[in-house]
Order: sequence, then C-alpha cells, then structure tokens
Amino acid sequence: MKKILALIFFSAGCFFVSTEGQAQSYRYSNDALRFSRYSPGGTARIVGIGGAQVALGGDISSAYSNPAGLGFYNRSELSISPIFNNSVNDAYYLPPGGTQQSNTPSTYDYRSRLGIGSIGAAFNWNKKGEDRNGVVSNTFAITYQQTNNFHDRITFEGNNPTNTFVDIFDLGTIQSLDVLENPVGLTRLAYDAYLIDIYEGENEDGSLYHYYDTEQPLPDADYPIMQREAIETSGSQGQVNLAYGANIADKIYVGGGIGITSLEYRFVSRYQEVVPEQLYQDFPDEAPNNRFVFETDRLTTGSGINATLGIIARPISAISIGLSYQTPTHYEISEDEQLNLTTYFRDTQSSEQGQMLNTWDYRLKTPGRLTAGAAFFVEKWGFLTADIEYVNYSNARLTDDYGVMGPDNDAIRQDYQSVINYRLGAELRYNILRLRAGFAHMANPYNFNLMTDASTNTFSVGAGVRVQRFFADLALSQQRRDSSYQPYELEDAAPVVNIENRLTSAMLTLGYNF
Repeated sequence: MKKILALIFFSAGCFFVSTEGQAQSYRYSNDALRFSRYSPGGTARIVGIGGAQVALGGDISSAYSNPAGLGFYNRSELSISPIFNNSVNDAYYLPPGGTQQSNTPSTYDYRSRLGIGSIGAAFNWNKKGEDRNGVVSNTFAITYQQTNNFHDRITFEGNNPTNTFVDIFDLGTIQSLDVLENPVGLTRLAYDAYLIDIYEGENEDGSLYHYYDTEQPLPDADYPIMQREAIETSGSQGQVNLAYGANIADKIYVGGGIGITSLEYRFVSRYQEVVPEQLYQDFPDEAPNNRFVFETDRLTTGSGINATLGIIARPISAISIGLSYQTPTHYEISEDEQLNLTTYFRDTQSSEQGQMLNTWDYRLKTPGRLTAGAAFFVEKWGFLTADIEYVNYSNARLTDDYGVMGPDNDAIRQDYQSVINYRLGAELRYNILRLRAGFAHMANPYNFNLMTDASTNTFSVGAGVRVQRFFADLALSQQRRDSSYQPYELEDAAPVVNIENRLTSAMLTLGYNF
C-alpha cells in the first residue's frame, strides 16, 4: 500500500523533477515523452545529411530507418561509428514573477561523453548473370544504433524572496493526529528530517488540535532564501536491428525488420535552500533550521520490441521515393529510486535525515511513426534528399499492475499532440571525396494551449572518402533547444529556470566492404 501511495504522490507532481522543460508535472508522462523522441542518427554519412535517409540506401542505418534501403547493397559491409557528445547549458534562474532580461546572469555547466553511435554488418547476396528481372539482390543486416543520449548536467542558483520548497507541504491546516503521524511521500521525508513537525493548539473549549509547521525561516524581500540545484543525467537509448531488404528489378526495394530496444536513464539531483546569515545576525533567536538538502537518485531501465516495414521506388534513375512505418515500441520498464532529505540546525551543527526507497515496474507503449522521403540524384555529382515524419505523441500509453497510471495517461492525451518532423540533406561528390550538409527540425510535442515550446533544431556538416574496400566519414552536428524547469510547484508562482542547451556531436564512421 505504501508503494501505491508513494507512486500517486510523485505522479501528482508535488516536486517537479525533470530537465525537459515540461508544461506539467506528471513525471511518468514526462518520461513517456522522453523515451518517445529520437534524435536524428545513424552513421556519420547519415548524420552529416541531417538524418534524412528514408529514400536512400546502401548504408547500414537503413536497418533502423527503412529496411528497404538495404536492397541497394551490391556487396557486404562492416562499419563502426564512435561518437563524442558535449552538452552545454546556460541556466537562468528567475524568482517568482521574474522575467529574463538581457543582463540576467546565467549559470554555465556542461557534460561530455564518448560512446558508440552505431555498429553493424550487412551481408549481401546478388543474383548471378545479367538478368535483372525479379529479385536481383538480398541483404540481411545486424546493427545497433543509439537513438538518444541522456548525458547532461545543469546547475542553477538564485535568491527567492517570495516562497520556498517548504511551501509545498500543507502547513497550518488542522488534521487528525493519526494522519499527521503517518505521512506519505515527500511529507514523510520532511517529517523524518524535522523539516516539518507536528504542532498543537487549544480550542476555546479546551480541546486540542494539531497541524504541521516548520522551524525553517520563510523568505521575504529583506531575507531571501538562497536556492540552488545541480542536476546530472546519464545513460542512453538504443536499438538492435535485425533487418532484411530486397532489390526487385532495380525499380522496387522492399524490406522489414525487428527492433530490440533498450534504455537506461539515470537522474541525480541535489537541491538545497540556505537561510541568509544576516537573518540570524539581526534576529539571534530566530528559528534554528538554517538549511536543508534534498537529494534524488533515480535509475530507470527497460527493454522493448518493435517492427519496421519500408518500400523505396525508383521510377527513373534520378529519383527515389521512400516510405517506412515503425510500429509502437512496447517497453517493460523498472525504476529504482532513493530520496534523501537532510535538515541542518544552526545552533547545534547537527542534522536529521529522512530517507525513502522506491521500486516500480510499469509498461510503456510509445507512438508509431510514419516517414516519407524523396531523393533527387544529379548524375555522379551527388544528391538532395528530404524526409517528413508523422508522430502522434498523445498516443503513448502507460500501464502497471496497480492501475494508478490514469492521471499520467490523461496528461498525455491532453497535453501532447501530433507533429510533423522534417529533415533535409545534400551530398556533393568529387572523385573519392564526399561533402555533406543537413538540417533537422523536431516539432513541439506540446499542445499549443500550454504555451511551451520544446522544439529542437539540428545543423550538421560532414565529409568522407571512399575507395575500393574502405571508407571513412566524419560528421559534426549541433542540436539547439530551449526549455524551462521548476524545482517545485505551487498554486502561486514558483521560481522558473530557463535553460539554453547546445548539444554538439562529432562522429567518425569507419567501414570495410567485402
């Protein structure tokens, strides 16, 4: 029963813990969106052209995006693509009711990570002879592709003269003593850490009443509370692809594949509030609590499965048109969380701590995605290509064994919307040299009524060389995204942190044909 009550409490969002800038505080619906949005990826060749690849072939990335592209192979291939990511954040802390100005100070932080963007092999069998009718080529591929990188770090700090994290608790409301002595969720942590305690009063008839209150001084304009937080996320999301593509008469290419997905997302934060020392100098007998620290360490892991079907048509050699559909991914997810709240007392230099451990298993169905693309080839000089992708994020669904995911599913239906994402790319060829450029736009997944924009833009360039047996490609990309974050939520205005994120990536693909 405690597990269910704790889940309901955190789903209700009394403490807003997310770095994605969501417009509401249902944490599991936020995770559903996080695990449903995929960054443009693949090999360095594909990254260099903005991820636009549905109408292209001859690249192991087709095993993920459109297996029909495997039908373009006329020989087998091995490749590996290490990637370096550097995420940079400028966080602007705004007190309740504040607005960001040109001279508003920011807190800068970053995190870097080296990993594997993709790796795989494609095995090709060609039809012998000059007969180009029927199935003339078959290719089977086994690949891995990273679809999300979660490594990031954000820090902020500022003075709040209006409210405090302690205001999320129901202070001053008369309740039965039995309820007060058996709190759940963050109230249990605050009670165990003596951040809040039970107080009693006496009615006119002599009977007693009880309520929560705090020894933590509340802020005002003269004595604002210093609020600061460091948030570090890590992990990634990826997919192993088992895919097949066939070439039919050099005109039609068809394919299909199974995707085995995995995710690991770790969220670690340290939030604290500090009472200004000036308050104790002016009022030596003020309440004894002078700061507290709230720490969260949450690990989310999961695995899932999906399928992809695709087709590419080449009515003439200069044009190809592609279409692919990826089914919803069905995830089994486990979550382990540790929460610590520590209150420090000014006079005694001692502290008290509350601790909570939570485990939770649930299921997530991400939305399917339909992608169409076209490519125009300029003889031997290169090509232009574009993709458009339809995704309806409101179709994501959460389920569990206790039936308490309803509020999160309601939030998904009400707050998320269908979007059109698009990607553009170009490649210029000269002898063995390749030069590339691309752009990708991921549209805002939030309903326009929420007045929140979580769209992203990615710019990329690339270059490569190709010889008889070997090839090497390099791509540089930068994803730009603005978001907002609230360390806690109140009925009245709470502080807001505006975040400017720039994720810069460098990928190198090395390949061998055989």
